[in-house]
Amino acid sequence: MGAPELESDALILHCRDHGESDKIITLLTKNSGKFDGIAKGANRSKKRFVNKLELFSFLHITYQDSRTGGLSFIKEADLHTSFLRLRNDYNRYATASIIQEILLYGIGEKEPDHQVFNLTLWAFHQLDQNKQQANILYLYLIRLFDLLGYRPDLSACLGCGNSEISRGFSFNHATGGLLCNHCQMAGAASLTPLSAGTINILKKAMHLPLEQLSRLQLSQSALAEAGKLLHRYARTLFQRELHAWKIAEKLLTSDT
Repeated sequence: MGAPELESDALILHCRDHGESDKIITLLTKNSGKFDGIAKGANRSKKRFVNKLELFSFLHITYQDSRTGGLSFIKEADLHTSFLRLRNDYNRYATASIIQEILLYGIGEKEPDHQVFNLTLWAFHQLDQNKQQANILYLYLIRLFDLLGYRPDLSACLGCGNSEISRGFSFNHATGGLLCNHCQMAGAASLTPLSAGTINILKKAMHLPLEQLSRLQLSQSALAEAGKLLHRYARTLFQRELHAWKIAEKLLTSDT
């Protein structure tokens, strides 16, 4: 008896050809989390998969899990949204690739999280429609790190407990929290100075309902500070350079 058929909404995070006619795709699904699946005959399909299995596309899929722990079998795919601009516009593609890379590194296999899925779908919709790439990316990342269990502690100084944000603070990437000017010691290379305005808007981004998140607008100075914080924090968390961020860095800087 074969494995039962399952269904889920899904976002494509990676795809590659396998042999002459098949595709292997990495999916972020709402019901089953992230997993790799194979779409047999996808490159010659005239009906089931034509123009559907493209990077960043939003689909509804029917699939079967492998009983041996290998690739899942993708049987059908219906296209919700192609997010064509994320592939055809270089700035949008570069920014979406940062999200892609962090999700590939940062979440485990078959660990469903509806909030992560909905947040990523929100980000793809926003990037597809909005030119403020850096603003969207940074709001997404501060929220994502929170959902993944890496919430930056922006409430008070980790050294003395001072919560008077109007004073000078820096973010310590190693500890994931703030240090006031009084508690900062040697090792300033691991610190990113933050203004009170940047701290407050990032705190707000972690608590707003998702449907209101796009209303937040970081100032030019806040974008510069938030970008430095989030890039360095991601490198610390994953212990590796993010190649997509290095490629997109100049674009994100110009977006500020």
